[in-house]
Amino acid sequence: MLLMLVSMCLAAQVSAADFLDRMMSPGDLHQKHEKLAENCKNCHVAFDKKAQSRRCRDCHKDIDRQILSSKGYHGLDPMVRSSSCSRCHSEHKGRTAVLVVFDRENFNHNFTNYPLKGGHVRVSCGACHTAGVKFSKAPIDCVQCHLGDDRHKGQLGGKCASCHVETTWKSVRFDHQATKFPLTGAHSKVQCGTCHADQRYRGVPKDCFSCHQIDDTHKGSNGKLCASCHVTSSWKTVSFDHSRQTRFPLTGGHVGLKCVSCHKGEGRPQRLDMSCISCHRADDRHKGANGTTCERCHTASSWKKAVFDHDAQTRFPLKGSHGRLQCAACHKAGVMAQKLATDCVSCHAKDDVHKGQQGKNCARCHNEKAWDAKVKFDHGLTRFPLVGLHATVSCERCHLTAAYRDTSRECVACHVKDDRHKQTLGPSCGDCHNPNGWRFWQFDHDTQTSFDLNGAHSGLVCSACHTEKTSGKARARSTCISCHRADDKHRGEFGERCEACHTTQSFKGLRQ
Repeated sequence: MLLMLVSMCLAAQVSAADFLDRMMSPGDLHQKHEKLAENCKNCHVAFDKKAQSRRCRDCHKDIDRQILSSKGYHGLDPMVRSSSCSRCHSEHKGRTAVLVVFDRENFNHNFTNYPLKGGHVRVSCGACHTAGVKFSKAPIDCVQCHLGDDRHKGQLGGKCASCHVETTWKSVRFDHQATKFPLTGAHSKVQCGTCHADQRYRGVPKDCFSCHQIDDTHKGSNGKLCASCHVTSSWKTVSFDHSRQTRFPLTGGHVGLKCVSCHKGEGRPQRLDMSCISCHRADDRHKGANGTTCERCHTASSWKKAVFDHDAQTRFPLKGSHGRLQCAACHKAGVMAQKLATDCVSCHAKDDVHKGQQGKNCARCHNEKAWDAKVKFDHGLTRFPLVGLHATVSCERCHLTAAYRDTSRECVACHVKDDRHKQTLGPSCGDCHNPNGWRFWQFDHDTQTSFDLNGAHSGLVCSACHTEKTSGKARARSTCISCHRADDKHRGEFGERCEACHTTQSFKGLRQ
């Protein structure tokens, strides 16, 4: 019988060694190694079992490089590095047998090029290692896994670790002082979103004027180099010293003037004639009849305070703001040609925002100090008492017409532009905010709603759940799936009751 088999092998021109190898094979190779089955010498060396791993590494050169360079799992784990390939990779088990055999539950990820730290320790293997992809090919760049968490929409590039830490995605360690725009003075207290609107970080201007144009009381007349006068400690703090840096010290009434009062030209302040008439020609009620030497009667303390003593020489003492008025403000046709009435409305009819609805006795509410200062009207007797910062707001800010009663008492009527929630929390601003300051707010979601914010929910901002505009009470769906449908790795196979398995501590955590 043996002679017959040998004869058959010789007829097929097969060597005796090949014949014996095939006869002694323990089973079929995996389909990936199927072509190697034609010759056992592709993987084995006769009478040298240790040479098998060498043959494996000859084909799997990436593994060989790991071992030689002490990198990757095969190069870092000393036990794996010193063991034979067959210890973890079994062959001759069939075409579809499992080639990789190792304990996933006890796998030490520290022996890889990506040790698990912080929040990564709690992540399941399948979150990073997808089916059909080599374990060594799993992504190690933050952005490859956290693309869906990138609120910056790629504007800051893919180096997430420059700001975020592994403990939790929401922990940020960004140091603005290391940028080209260190935050000094009042800038250090400004929230990120004030300058970086809509998560825009690249291309944000660094010059003062781009952000503070709305604060520019000069309306561009002094140019755009705000830092030449202003400092970062406070926009209202001005460093320009007119008395020291010019030949015209500001004294008396000039001290309180705004720059644009004199420097009316476009761009940087231009040089001015320092004579009084050069600025006050329009204020000359005498129309030049008294010459151009204004200082003969007027002083720097106040242009409106002249040598003429109106209190002693007339029956109408000039009190309050009247004492600072120009003569021509009342005496429009000349002092001697016109006798003026002394009642308020005769001069202030145009200032009457009530259009006569409150009568002609202006002194009932107004006084001589200023037409709109210290008005006697008691707003506390109305249906809208002025409390907090409302007490400092001028009447015209809310009462846009002479019919005072048509002003709405709803917060959103005045503060719609301040609504950073973009109407997603409804019009009832008073549910959270108070009149002491728009930024002072308090809302207890646990006691004021039927949805307690616990676990990971406690750190969320309102806009994370409240995304739709509403004209009524703020509402949001309370089912897990309404927010976490994109996180459902089961794709609906386990239904929509996520809370049956998951907890609010972490969507990736499971109930014990």
